[in-house]
Amino acid sequence: MLRLSLFSMIIVCHTEARDPEFMGKLCANSPSREVYALPWVETPEELEANTKTNGGKPNRMWPCEENHELMADESVEMDEKLPGDAFGRMAHIVAHGGIAINEVMTTRGWSPFYGMMLGCGGSRCFAVNGDTVDYYFPQAPLSAKMYAATTVPVMFENTELFADASGCKDETVAVMVSSEYMPGLPTFMRFWKITSGRDMVCLIEPKSLRPSKSVPLFRYNKGYMMNAEDFMRKFHAD
Repeated sequence: MLRLSLFSMIIVCHTEARDPEFMGKLCANSPSREVYALPWVETPEELEANTKTNGGKPNRMWPCEENHELMADESVEMDEKLPGDAFGRMAHIVAHGGIAINEVMTTRGWSPFYGMMLGCGGSRCFAVNGDTVDYYFPQAPLSAKMYAATTVPVMFENTELFADASGCKDETVAVMVSSEYMPGLPTFMRFWKITSGRDMVCLIEPKSLRPSKSVPLFRYNKGYMMNAEDFMRKFHAD
């Protein structure tokens, strides 16, 4: 773990950047508008490389690549003429009460969006449309809304508005604000809004579930049905 303050800039790296409670406390206690989260940075050399770009500000873009890795199972082809077809199909499944594994892109290290399961409920972690976060969380720290929560989930105090809209009644909720800093997330959220009418979707760690039936898994150009045995082997190997 590394932390570094540069003038009014606070940079949080590695495991602490992945902890919504830590990030929530930091944003609440920090007067800085620029709290940057770089969860993939683990060494001083990587930190230096990520703070040299854009006039000394850290590079918050996730290094994402289209995931064309094939599976042995039968697959459904995505429509190459429809940008974001995999996102749209995932949104449709989840809007109708299902869950879907999001492997549309590969990322360097941990990601709060790719490699996750998307669902409708039962989670304290949500991706929220960027243009609605002020409505649901008017008192949330500016530092969280501006930068930190655009790349990692940040713990917010729940509000009555958000609890009613999401169904999550917990006192606190981990929020990731949809923005261009997480490539592909705004595309999914547009499909999600159209199909479900909602502004938030659950982000679920696959290892937290033990399904009894097949689960849909999406990559960039193909969709698969992963049976329960393969799911357990992939996500519960340890």
